[in-house]
Amino acid sequence: MVPLKAKGYDHRSQTQGAGESAARLLPRVHQVSCNLKIWLRSTHHGVGRKHLPHCLNGFVLRSNRRRTPMAAFQTLLCLAGQHTPTTYKMLYAGEPTG
Repeated sequence: MVPLKAKGYDHRSQTQGAGESAARLLPRVHQVSCNLKIWLRSTHHGVGRKHLPHCLNGFVLRSNRRRTPMAAFQTLLCLAGQHTPTTYKMLYAGEPTG
């Protein structure tokens, strides 16, 4: 992963009040981060750095399609019909290890 600073972003984090009030100030962000943590711990029992981007992509897909389950299934069928199977070796061939 490339740090944001290397991409030209100057990030200055700030804490808005006490950490306990995060759920009240940013309820959706808090809910999504909690759902992500629960999903990673329960479904995958933890994820290594190498596989995290792919797991996050899966989480985002499921989150975006959570209200229309048939649309996700139809999209999956359409994609599966158009592409040849992807092997594990093909999936991670271009990634640096570490």
